[in-house]
Amino acid sequence: MMSHINENSIFANEQFGFHHGHSTTHQLLRVTDMIRANKSEGYSTGDALLDIEKAFDSVWHEGLIAKLQTFNFPIFLIKILKNYLTDRTLQVIYQNSKSDRFPVRAGVPQGSVLGPVLYNIFTSDLPDLPPGCTKSLLCDDTSISVKGKRLRVICSRLQKSLDIFSSNLQKWKIFSNASKTRMINFPHKPRASFLKPNNNHVVKMNEVILSWFDKVKYLRLIYDKKLIFKEHIESIQAKCIKYTRCFYPPINRNSKLCLKNKLLIYKQIFRPAMLYAVPIWSSCCSTRKKTLQRIQNKILKMILKRPPWFGTLELHRLTGVEPLVAMSNKIINNFRQKSLQSSIATISYLYSQ
Repeated sequence: MMSHINENSIFANEQFGFHHGHSTTHQLLRVTDMIRANKSEGYSTGDALLDIEKAFDSVWHEGLIAKLQTFNFPIFLIKILKNYLTDRTLQVIYQNSKSDRFPVRAGVPQGSVLGPVLYNIFTSDLPDLPPGCTKSLLCDDTSISVKGKRLRVICSRLQKSLDIFSSNLQKWKIFSNASKTRMINFPHKPRASFLKPNNNHVVKMNEVILSWFDKVKYLRLIYDKKLIFKEHIESIQAKCIKYTRCFYPPINRNSKLCLKNKLLIYKQIFRPAMLYAVPIWSSCCSTRKKTLQRIQNKILKMILKRPPWFGTLELHRLTGVEPLVAMSNKIINNFRQKSLQSSIATISYLYSQ
């Protein structure tokens, strides 16, 4: 299947989920660069983040088979997949009780290797949007971005794009949840009052008026309208506090767990949370980066049973853990090199422009 998909470029270029050579960070960088490029050209960027209702559970089996035929998949593969999806049932088991079996008439099995691939095939022929509008996909996480110098232009373009998008989704029995759809405007002049959305800037989806927000979360990264990532850093701090409470028994000063395993917990739980998507938000101010470094120091001192005034350089030497800035630079440089060396045009373009 993947050979046929790659040879015929079936997945949409904008689809970065479960697409070989693509990643979440690549999609986030693509969206962020688009916003910054628009701003440098004197354009604001309006973004609508769609919530697809039960995306994997809504895949219409007959429609999927029809698309497999349209994309000229070998007949034996189509028959295998049809058999794979036919006569599936579900049953709920709670303690010693079992429900009746119910037929599964739509959807692809979640948690399976095939599930995301089949969903990508099913949504691979989404329509092109009008000029000045761009779609960004990572499986069912969908963003529609439009540019314009005035909010009325942004609203008009968003409305046209959402109408086209919603119409196509409904045709294939996929529905978006308007109440959970978020919109944000990234103004090219942050202090301009005419670029601040109000009740006159109405965009609807499925006859529901969508709400404007000053910050939104896309692919676990919190975007604010100024792109300073203040709220995202604050969310990392809150997450680290939560993790410290959860993992306090094995990493506290009185724990008998060996140093190696304590550091393993830090490296596998805390550090990935702190450095998620760092190539995107690394442009934030140094004060916020220092806040994260202080969190790392505090946790490492707890692990090593050292007092609060213990030296930071010696702390990193004893644990073998690099300072966050050094680790961030290493991740960013590796990510940049791999992107430049990628044979995929949409990936290599991110750093070559």
